[in-house]
Amino acid sequence: MIGRTVQIRWHEGDDQATGSTGWYVDTVSANSVQVGGSCTVGTNVLTVSSNGPVCEGGTLNLFATYTQGGVTYNWTGPNGFTSSVQNPSIPGATPASSGTYMVTVYSGATPLASNPTDATVIANGAACSDANVCTQSDTCQSGTCVGSNPVVCAASDQCHAVGTCNTSTGVCSNPVKPDGATCDDGNACTAGDTCGGGVCVSGSPVGPPPEVADMTVGGGPTLALTWTGQGASVVYDVTSGTLSSLQSAGFSSVACLANDDTASSYDDTRSIPAADGFYYLVRAQTTCGAGTYGDGSASQSGSRDSEIAASPNACP
Repeated sequence: MIGRTVQIRWHEGDDQATGSTGWYVDTVSANSVQVGGSCTVGTNVLTVSSNGPVCEGGTLNLFATYTQGGVTYNWTGPNGFTSSVQNPSIPGATPASSGTYMVTVYSGATPLASNPTDATVIANGAACSDANVCTQSDTCQSGTCVGSNPVVCAASDQCHAVGTCNTSTGVCSNPVKPDGATCDDGNACTAGDTCGGGVCVSGSPVGPPPEVADMTVGGGPTLALTWTGQGASVVYDVTSGTLSSLQSAGFSSVACLANDDTASSYDDTRSIPAADGFYYLVRAQTTCGAGTYGDGSASQSGSRDSEIAASPNACP
């Protein structure tokens, strides 16, 4: 039986139907009887809330729910607010609308329950929250919370692409670039480095630079040597000897004129010996190794590299 009173009448005397004497139940009356199952006595609940905080100029909405039907609502609140609507609204709300709102539920003229709810109206230009963590500076503007100063996502390395910001956490994703994307492993002595599984994988080894080409020697008081440069990361060793020593001792008599020089030229200020002359050999070097003083073709005399290396005056 739910929320009802059961009336039981007792009677003293004979029960003509049974012929007995004493106390017995005369009548029982009840309303809204539940037959079978379980019987639960319910408790009515008043739930009150709002959509605050809202920005100035926006609409402040108030909400009330009572579990019993057939009731009326009476609201009071800041700035002289009153309403008999169950879920009233305050359009164009101002900060003066901030505060505590109270609603009372009535059954007829009888109050059944009362509950408060707090609501806030934020002034234009003041800080708010647009529920997007990826915007770091939110302010109220004409009734709306507007986010600015967004989180800028950047690639974590050359084998990851630029991610996107998660609006719930403010954390940027870190997507992997496709395998085969170009990268640089930081080693100048590898070429064709590519990404694989989010990691830069070294490519093929890079050997030492090629033989210096197009060397010329200008005449005059200063012998000016020039050759074709091979790039900013290349340095040069310049060696020389007399023609007479070349004939008698080969390249082992060579001397180092310049070591690890960045220029693709050299000015030799020495005087040419009488009845003799100078020869010059230049090799290029990088961090990947030293090049050759000669290409080892059949037309050259002797092994330039090995003989020059044997000279005590060779470039290191």
